[in-house]
Amino acid sequence: MDQGVIKNLKVQYGKQILTQKFRVEDNDEELKVNILQALLMMKRAWESVTATTIQNCFKHAGFRKEEETIDDDDKEYHEVPDDPDDDIPLARLAEIFGSTATMEDYLSIDSNLPATEDTADDHILQDLRDMVTRVGDAASSDEEETTSNPPPKTFAKSAMGAINVIRKYLEECKNSHHLQSQLDGIERFVS
Repeated sequence: MDQGVIKNLKVQYGKQILTQKFRVEDNDEELKVNILQALLMMKRAWESVTATTIQNCFKHAGFRKEEETIDDDDKEYHEVPDDPDDDIPLARLAEIFGSTATMEDYLSIDSNLPATEDTADDHILQDLRDMVTRVGDAASSDEEETTSNPPPKTFAKSAMGAINVIRKYLEECKNSHHLQSQLDGIERFVS
């Protein structure tokens, strides 16, 4: 599918990372993304990939009815739609890092990384042995970490306080009524 969907997903995920970078930078903190945060950002990125983009990628790959043809205007499968709000964060990023990279440089940053591995039996067996060793080592270190630093439990009272902070913030924002109703659902769940 000419990797149009994948490219678009990568762009959307990159926007999530950049947004996080700006948030922590404003507080003079270091960007740290754990696996859960990365998965949630990937979910939001996937939700940002439009149905039109996916349809156009399938059309470009040849999955279309015979009477349909690809127009030159049908380029969304490999181009990111222009969004005026996107210019601000990218300009800020260029200001911060002084980057002269193009969008293609950004999209192809990982194109030279291996996407497949050697599938010879000897290599597969060695990889499995290494994995078993790493899992055993990780399990013993996890036991040590679990006993020494359990993560603090979040209580409903703290969650309700956070909801109230978000509610106050949304009250100050324009056109946030639909988010207010979603926050009501979260509040019902917590209480």
